[in-house]
This record gives sequence, structure tokens and C-alpha cells, in this order.
Amino acid sequence: MVTDITAVLQMLQKSKGGGVVTTVQEMKENQFGIPLRHYAQQYLFGATGLRLQVFNSIAGAPQSCKSTLLFDLIGHVCSDKATGGQDGIAFLFELEDKISPSLLYSVLEGYGEDTKKGLIILRKMTLDKAIGYMNKDLIEVYNTISSAHDVPVLVGFDSIGGAASSDTVEKSKKEGAIGKGFHEKAFNMKHFCENFSQILEDIPMVIVCINQEKESVSTVSYGPPQKHVTGGMSQVFRDGHMISARAEKLASGDGSIVKLRTTKTSFCDPRKIEVNFRWNRFGNTESTDDMYGHH
Repeated sequence: MVTDITAVLQMLQKSKGGGVVTTVQEMKENQFGIPLRHYAQQYLFGATGLRLQVFNSIAGAPQSCKSTLLFDLIGHVCSDKATGGQDGIAFLFELEDKISPSLLYSVLEGYGEDTKKGLIILRKMTLDKAIGYMNKDLIEVYNTISSAHDVPVLVGFDSIGGAASSDTVEKSKKEGAIGKGFHEKAFNMKHFCENFSQILEDIPMVIVCINQEKESVSTVSYGPPQKHVTGGMSQVFRDGHMISARAEKLASGDGSIVKLRTTKTSFCDPRKIEVNFRWNRFGNTESTDDMYGHH
């Protein structure tokens, strides 16, 4: 006797355990939520778009243009669909009090005047308070307004490595110093990375975190210094994409050449691109002829 499995499959499509049942075809069709407009970006990420509910990390040494790449992604998400954007919203958690307003303005200006309307900047927050705001306030608004689920949102943390944590601040105020082995930052990021996709449910969100990459002394006398990412190694294993940024001065001295590499993940193979970046911090931000933030 030949059994028609259609009825069986239809019944199994509903999960009583709270998960989502999907097919291979549906997973393929729904894997990209925010299209990338530039071929270089598509190549770097190994995809035509940024996957929704995936954690992305951009790590590198100071002044390697990590934040600039984040600003560019924000501009793409917040810009008008008529110009190739997404008409979305971006939340930028400024956790180090070091972002250049002129650089941010000039990068967004390259995507159009209205782009800045979709960006919300949050400052003077510790890392755990920023995560709490995202998990409560931001998600609550999206779940309250049903139509908001049609609006893509990008959340940027700049940066994890330089962010304060509430426990460390309180300990410093109380005792005047912080001893070794105080790992609240890694603890917060571990649980954030592991649980955020469950907390988001079906909210169309992409998270991009800026990290500081530092050198640590080798554990063996003959070994070279080892690079490590601040904020906890859990990010390396949970990332959808881990991008390593390097910057060197151009031979002309006018700008930098930025080298971006992705590590191999389940989403793509290792990739590398090099970008010439020029920006005149003293330029006239009202005129694109005297401003290089979007080049």
C-alpha cells in the first residue's frame, strides 16, 4: 500500500514546542533580509544580503576604519528605496564616546539628506544597559506596532571592547580599582550572542558589533604575539560574520587603504577586499565636492 505523506507533513508543519518548522526551500528563500547594493560588499559577506537575526562582528586595531564600515551599512539601511536603500531604521549605541560626528555625518550624507532621519543614536550607556535597552524597549516597540515588522532595523554597538559595564563602574567607584579576572563584559556578550535570535523572534533585525583587536603575549617564548578580540571569545564562535579590519596609509599620504577579511563561517568562505578610503575632516559637509566620506 502506498501512503500519501502530504497529510502527515501538513500536521508536522506545526510545532508545539515553540520552534519554527521550515523546509530547505523556505530557508533558502528567507535567508537574506537586507540586500547589499555593492558587489564588493556581496563578495565580502559571501551573500547578496545581510542575514536577518545574525550577529556580525567587525574587529581590528584602532583607526582601521571599523566604524566607517558600520556607518556605511547604516546609510544603506536608512536611505530611501528610490535610491537603492531600505527605508529602514538604525540604532547606533555609541559606547566609547569617541565617534566623529563629522565622519558619521559625511558618510550618511553620501546616501541622501533624509538618511539621517532613520538613525537613533544612544550615548552614555554601559554595555549591559545597551543590551537591556535593545531586549526591552526596542523589541517591545516592534512587537507593539505590527506594521513595524515590515521595516528592517540595523543595530550597531560601537564598540564592545571600549564599552563600560555597570558592575565594573560600581566596583571602580566603590573600591577605586579593578583587579584581574573581572569578566562581566565577556559574560554579557556570551549570553547576548547565544540568546538574541530567540528573543528577536521574527523581528527583521541585523546586529553589527565593533570590537577592538589587541595583541597578547605568546604563551611560549618562541611564539609571536597572538591577536585576540576583546569582549569575550564567544563572539568568534557565534558570529554570522567576523570581519577583520586593517588600515595602511596610501602612498600619496592622502587617505588609507583598508583591508577587510572575513573568517570562514557556516555562511561563507574566507574573503578579502581592499578599499581606498579618503575623507577630509575639515571639508565643507554641505558640499559633496569638498567631502570624501562617501567615496
